[in-house]
Amino acid sequence: ATFPVTLSEDGNTLTIKAGDSKAKPWIHHIVIRNSKNIVLDSLAIFSDPADTDASKEGVQTKGDNAIEMDIDHATQGSSWNELNTKGYVENANIVIQNCMIGSDGFTGAHISSYDGITFKNNDFESVFDNGTSNSITWGASLKLMYCKNIKFIQNNFRGDHATLLWIQEVQNMLVMNNVFWNTNKFLAGDGDRNPAAMR
Repeated sequence: ATFPVTLSEDGNTLTIKAGDSKAKPWIHHIVIRNSKNIVLDSLAIFSDPADTDASKEGVQTKGDNAIEMDIDHATQGSSWNELNTKGYVENANIVIQNCMIGSDGFTGAHISSYDGITFKNNDFESVFDNGTSNSITWGASLKLMYCKNIKFIQNNFRGDHATLLWIQEVQNMLVMNNVFWNTNKFLAGDGDRNPAAMR
């Protein structure tokens, strides 16, 4: 499978799209950082294979995010409560459509400090073989923090997390005609993990 990269005639929009509509090429761990005008279309985007580091008490060092989108790398190492001081990537015009997005770690997609993202007709799936307690409780199929002007249209969410779509400090969001399916795989009998489609 191929995924040609094209630039629009006006030079403003970068598109990465499968060359064959029937075959979604696999891409591991896409990072979009402080960038605008990008279209991801008909791709299979997955986290790196899980790799548990015994020296870090079972914390997964790979497999965390299939898509990572933020304003700068420093936000990943700082307290999430400080993200609102970073500002936004204004009018980002990011479109992710017709993609399979999967992870066996903390989140399928982890997005912060972006203004203007559309998710349309995607399949999100975050499934654990050996999930850590922190990942199950605080992770999500898709996690949005300090974002605005976000659209979710006709997507499918499936996962083992306590939350499928995590929304924190998000402004002006549309969620329309989506399907949410929580497997409850790790939640039975645990009062601290109440499953939710959106939280």
